[in-house]
Amino acid sequence: MKKTKKALIATTMAGVMAVGAGFGTYSWFTDTQSTDGEIEAGTLTLNDLSGYTVFEDDNIQPIDPNVTPDLITEGETIKVENTGSLEMVPRLQLDVDIKDADGNDANSTLSDEYMITMNFERNDMNWSETISADQVINNRGFVDPDWFPSDAGFKYPLGSGDSFDVSFDVYLNKDAENEYQGSSLTGTLTVEGGQSVDGAEFEDGTETDGSGN
Repeated sequence: MKKTKKALIATTMAGVMAVGAGFGTYSWFTDTQSTDGEIEAGTLTLNDLSGYTVFEDDNIQPIDPNVTPDLITEGETIKVENTGSLEMVPRLQLDVDIKDADGNDANSTLSDEYMITMNFERNDMNWSETISADQVINNRGFVDPDWFPSDAGFKYPLGSGDSFDVSFDVYLNKDAENEYQGSSLTGTLTVEGGQSVDGAEFEDGTETDGSGN
């Protein structure tokens, strides 16, 4: 019996010592620190242009603009603004649709005497230009005139909050003959913005610096 008690006592003490040793492994000095960070993508947006009208008039007639300049239809001045946080390269397209008096497509037959001029002014710098009808109405694509310093449209990208004004003047030239009676011209302006970083592309694959496709 005595031997059994001694064995039990020895076993119990061993257990206590083991438990004590286990607690001891958590008593060392420790320290934990952490930090975090966040990256947020910038925005590339243009202001809403739907409230503007490119041009609007009725009962226009053939004129000589040097004799009766007051009969030139002056389109609304459209302000295009970079409302995003990123610098952008914008480009413009004027899509023109001409119909004859019966409402038929006349883009190929009645475009010669509809004269369109685009007036352009950068509001963030002293830069204004005018582009004539042959470069606007016959281009059938994004405006790419010689006076733009790059094929994409801007040598200096448009910064956040910067803007430009664009408007279109229209008249029917004095050489227009009777087939122009009752015809109509509709213009739709599209402005597209792209990133200004090297290698960036517009939706059609054209790089924003004007190179490649």
